[in-house]
Amino acid sequence: MGVRYWGIFIIVFFTSLSLLAQEDEPGKYDFLLAGTLLREGDAEIKLFNALYHQNQYDGFEELNSQSSYFSSFLQVSIGIYPNLNVGFDLIYKSNILNAPFADSPFNPLLFNRKLLRSDSLFNKTSDYLPFTNDHGLTHVGQRIRFIPFKTIPLLSFQQSFYAPIERKIDGNWTSFSQIFFDYLINSKSNVFIELSLWYDFFPRPRALPFFKIFYNFFPNEHWTFYATTTIPYEYGGGIKYRPIPNLEFELLYTKYLPIERFFSGVLPQTFNLGVRHRIIH
Repeated sequence: MGVRYWGIFIIVFFTSLSLLAQEDEPGKYDFLLAGTLLREGDAEIKLFNALYHQNQYDGFEELNSQSSYFSSFLQVSIGIYPNLNVGFDLIYKSNILNAPFADSPFNPLLFNRKLLRSDSLFNKTSDYLPFTNDHGLTHVGQRIRFIPFKTIPLLSFQQSFYAPIERKIDGNWTSFSQIFFDYLINSKSNVFIELSLWYDFFPRPRALPFFKIFYNFFPNEHWTFYATTTIPYEYGGGIKYRPIPNLEFELLYTKYLPIERFFSGVLPQTFNLGVRHRIIH
């Protein structure tokens, strides 16, 4: 889908949500807003699975290969003070690099270390494309999240540090800094903003900044629909379902725009599935 069609889709999506919000009576729903902290004594368990997949041209005019990177975050958070949360994370990864284009993008979910192909792949200049297929528990980490200004309760800062376990898959020591802000438009919609910096500081330094925006629409107490973008290259939409007050399921799909400066010769997309449960005292 080209840039023009994505623009039309986003305009129609936002217009539809605005009309729905105007037609329905305002409600008061206590949603699990991403920008809010846990209250003192409360806890949360969250499992978020993200599959990043890219089709690759490798210098050819037609797609030649593909790579998929699966990451599963298991996060436990506890509210220890009114404006302070601490957490513990485990990260499990399963990656398949330079697989044939015809293979399924979901092969990393098989968690199979066996060779999935017998042929060899090369790029346009006849360089061999090494095949990588491995999985394991890669990182363990700690988090701290707090509200820096009591007068702005929906603005919070989070700092995470991740130590590598399975170094042959990902041996980087990592710092992840995030700033969150929730802006309530009305009782049925809000905007959530995230400014983040993922920094691998050893042994291969790499900095990845992110600026994400989420527009959330709450038609009733069970459902949330949202559009999201990572400026300027990623766009997508998601849905959350809350069958009971403290349990939430989430589906998210995003697609990257073919901007040569950021993604040369690849077509990325992501598939995401999450679930979280809050323990309220």
